[in-house]
Parts: sequence; C-alpha cells; structure tokens
Amino acid sequence: MPDYQFRFIKSETGRKNIGRKYAYDEAELFEILAKEGVVPIEVEALPARMVTEPQLAYLSNLGVSVPPALTLEEASDLIDNAKGRHAPVGLDGHALARRFRVEVTKYVSKRSLYKRITNSCAQAEDPYELALWFTYRVYRANFDRTKSPQSGLDDPRLQLIARDLVADVSSLRSLKKAAASPFSTGFRWFGQMRAPNGETHTGESRGTACFKFAHGRLSALGLVPAQPKSDKEVARAIKRSSTPEEKARMSDVPAARSGCLVAAFWLFAPPVVLLLLYASRWTA
Repeated sequence: MPDYQFRFIKSETGRKNIGRKYAYDEAELFEILAKEGVVPIEVEALPARMVTEPQLAYLSNLGVSVPPALTLEEASDLIDNAKGRHAPVGLDGHALARRFRVEVTKYVSKRSLYKRITNSCAQAEDPYELALWFTYRVYRANFDRTKSPQSGLDDPRLQLIARDLVADVSSLRSLKKAAASPFSTGFRWFGQMRAPNGETHTGESRGTACFKFAHGRLSALGLVPAQPKSDKEVARAIKRSSTPEEKARMSDVPAARSGCLVAAFWLFAPPVVLLLLYASRWTA
C-alpha cells in the first residue's frame, strides 16, 4: 500500500506540520484525512520499499529469477506463488482489486487476492460490501457458465440480495463468522475441489445460514440452479473455464525446490530399494 507524506496546518498552532499515512490512493488518503479534520496542502507519495536481502536469498533457493526493481511486496507475492504453484491473476483480478480498493502487486495470485478482498470487506464498518462480495462468489461458484450474459457486482439483483442478507440477522452473523475463519478461502469456492494436480482443497461450507440465504435468493431469481453444484461439478467448471492465458501464467510459475526433491526421491528410490534387496539375498 502506498506510503504518503503530507503537509498541513495544525489548527491549534497555525503552524505547518508533516504527517505520514498509508492509503490505497490519494483519493482514499483525502477521505481518511477529512474524517480526522485535516486538510493537506501538499501530498507526496514516498518511494516503494525495495526487496530485502533475505527475500532475494529465499527467491534464489526457490529457483525464481528476480525481475529488476523488485519491491518488497512484489517479492512477497513471488515467494507465495512459487511455494504454492499459484499463477498471477489476469486483468479481471486486478479489476476486482480496484473495485474493492485492495492494494495488490502485478504478481498477486487469485488465492491471495480473494483473501485480501474478504479481509478488507470484513474490517469495514458497513457489512454491505462483504455481503455483496459473498453473494457474488456464491453466484460465481454455482451459475451455468455456458449461459450469457453473466452477472457481475454491478447487477442490481445481486446488490438487492446483499442488502437483504445484511438485514437478516442470522445470515449476517453466519457471514461474519465465515469471513473470520482462519480456514477461509476468501469465498473462492464452496465444498471440496480436486485440483488438476490431484490435491484436494476445502472451501467454505454450503451448510451455513449465509450460503443458504444467498443461494436460495439467487435460485429464486433464476441466476443459479435450485441445487448447489457438487464438488465434481465445481471442479469441472473451473477446469473448463481456465483460459489459455491463465494456463500460460501458471506455466511461468516455478515450483519450490522442495517439491523437486520429493519428486527426485520417488524417481530414484525404487531402483535403490530393489538393488539393496537383491544384494541382501545374494549375501544370504
């Protein structure tokens, strides 16, 4: 998140003062300062924090080539991507980040982005944005991807469901609990999904009051089927929806070397074991 330095005149003394604050952009900075009764007369964006030596060493161990002028936040995203084999999001992901005013780098993964959006919405005083994000994610996890056009965050129907969810006490309580869970995926999916590499990922529950509320309303409007998609259906839909660009981004993400070592172990271990067994029989 950008670090801003600003000058203002302190009302108590009439003298110029210097302050510093983090904000998504200058517009948000002015909003924050306005709430504090501060009117800046000069604003300057301070230089970004650059990659640290420990980060460079870690990236090297992971086999990641370091781009020039890498910032601290970009290095952090690259490390996360390499360790988890995550691809950077595309333009649609960055559009979501701008919509929810979440600070990201060009290397942010979908996994990290969704968690950041969920955390940001959960910390806001007004729960509407959290309810809208959740409703949108329930829709995206269950809608028929063969139909067009698709609904988005600006769809009045999704916005109405979000407002009604906020007004429903039990559903809102359930939603806040789901957002605060340490196991939350940021509402990326619901149920369990088997990834193409064979790993199983557990998402949010379909049995919560907030899910039943949002899905029921979406279904009543004909936006999703009456029954939530099963784990297999969700996995197939996600796999089919992977674009060539997403697959290309995934191919550019290097694996952590620990995974390579494990693969090498299973490649060479069987012949070694057989050789030892043969040697033991010969000596006997």
